[in-house]
Amino acid sequence: MLRLFLGDDRVSMEAAVAGITAQLDAAVATANVSRFDGTTLDLQTLAMACCSLPFMGSLRVVVVQHLADRLKSLSREAVAEFTAAIASMPLSTELIVLEPDFQGDSRNHPLFGLASKLGEVQHFVLAGGGDVSAWIAQKVGLLGTEISLDAAAELYRRVGDDSVRLWVEIEKLATYCLDQGRIEIEQVRELVAPTLESSVFDLVDAIGRKETAKALRLAQELLLHQGEPVARLLAMIGRQFRLLIVIKDLQATRTPPAQIASQLEVPAWLARRLSEQSQRFSMPELEKALEHTLYADYATKGGTTTSEEAVVLQMVAELTASA
Repeated sequence: MLRLFLGDDRVSMEAAVAGITAQLDAAVATANVSRFDGTTLDLQTLAMACCSLPFMGSLRVVVVQHLADRLKSLSREAVAEFTAAIASMPLSTELIVLEPDFQGDSRNHPLFGLASKLGEVQHFVLAGGGDVSAWIAQKVGLLGTEISLDAAAELYRRVGDDSVRLWVEIEKLATYCLDQGRIEIEQVRELVAPTLESSVFDLVDAIGRKETAKALRLAQELLLHQGEPVARLLAMIGRQFRLLIVIKDLQATRTPPAQIASQLEVPAWLARRLSEQSQRFSMPELEKALEHTLYADYATKGGTTTSEEAVVLQMVAELTASA
């Protein structure tokens, strides 16, 4: 059977794989499970693995990750030869193709048609209903405890859409709060450090709200407490403003949200957050913010005698003070 797993919920995706491999006889499981990286894999090697019979058992599991781009880079003839081999693999083979980073319509995946006929296509989406908090609460429940709504929202704000890191933090929080039976926002703030991406998002959001004190505090935390290189920080702030400019332009032409996510090559949840954030700025403000970021980048690379940290803080103060 060919199983095509798509989506950004890598935790649930790997749990599904584990459920399939659990069917193997433990004595020969190691010999009957093969994992490959599809980005560099030779397709003939993969086809041979899929067409091989299991060793002293009734099931062989072949797992390959990130295969879509590899297939798209090949000629039509090479892909046709590979799919023909997969279509003729023995019933004892479970081929599982994991695509945690695949963007766009799943029907555009090179193996979608074949998987629909020979097996199944499953979607593992972190925010299937648009609410990551529900996913967090469900995973917390698996560990025998609960989480408040504001704690789940804070955890998501700090970690973002990385399901693997979310799961790691959930396990840590659940262990810490097991006696209390509930994870509260105080524990999240105490135990979970925000990612650079979420901190930059919060900083840009504070700039959009013209909250000078909060924006300066967030910038100082990024510069001092997280110890991020100024060049990298400015690059991420600049990228954020560029994305907002593109979204603002797409919104002006009434581009549907799904197309916005596709054109930006970002997950739908991030496109939604960026769309909401873009409402805090006018287009002239975004253009000015990007100009300030570029100037600050130039200044920190030798264009001024002012310290790098002072340049960033001055930039933030000017942007939040602007009309």
